[in-house]
Amino acid sequence: MASAPVQQRRAPEPRMPAPRQAEIPQPEREPVKPADPAQACAAAEDILKELLNLMLFADTTVATRWDPEQERVKANVRLADSERLIGPEGKVLEALQFVMTLLVSRRMDTPVAVQVDTGDYWQRKENEVLSLALKGIESVRNTGRPFRLQPMEAPMRRLIHRSLANHPDIMTASEGDGPWRKVVLRPRS
Repeated sequence: MASAPVQQRRAPEPRMPAPRQAEIPQPEREPVKPADPAQACAAAEDILKELLNLMLFADTTVATRWDPEQERVKANVRLADSERLIGPEGKVLEALQFVMTLLVSRRMDTPVAVQVDTGDYWQRKENEVLSLALKGIESVRNTGRPFRLQPMEAPMRRLIHRSLANHPDIMTASEGDGPWRKVVLRPRS
């Protein structure tokens, strides 16, 4: 009975340590220039009208305004079939809003948040989220412990962060990844 040849293991080669973050040269970034509100609203209105036409929505009225508190364009669409534009669980409206933010930002050559609403869909959602945040604030005040909201989409997290940015007793942070990302309310130290 012949024995199998014994393979010799080679010692692992020494690895170079990864460079520290401070050692990696970082490109200098120019500060992001803020969008001109009037130009952003005009661009959003033009693009949204074109997209709605391509989506075969007839007899639509689009009105835009700048929301200085949330630093975004708010576009309101009036049409006969709001439910079709909203889609199941708001997914069509959410996708349109995402595309609008990309297209307006490219046209303006600076980041511009765009909220597209119809039938007061987002207004109702925002009121619900802010109501939950108020309950969380009370919980943090009463217990002194952090309060975690349910996972939510980026625009809703952004709404909470911006709405509570100057709150004297509460600070906000996001935690988690992807669809599980949520806002955490904590007492200010």
